[in-house]
Amino acid sequence: MLDDKKSTDVTVVFRRGSFFPVNFTMREQKISIKRVVASWKVSRGSERILYNFSVITSLGTYVMEYDEYDKQWYYSQPGGW
Repeated sequence: MLDDKKSTDVTVVFRRGSFFPVNFTMREQKISIKRVVASWKVSRGSERILYNFSVITSLGTYVMEYDEYDKQWYYSQPGGW
């Protein structure tokens, strides 16, 4: 779970039964994701599932998190764990 995370809007694509972020909004600026380096899923109890993505953008690296329970996306820069 990210400690220093900020809420964001994300555009995703669905492929082969999975989904991946392709861009997100940071301070009202649309940021394109160049590459998803890693993805992993974390279960928090029986209801809460967090999907995490390590991504590279033109502005640097970020960690994206989707909280399935809250239906909300978050982003943080590495070191914000």
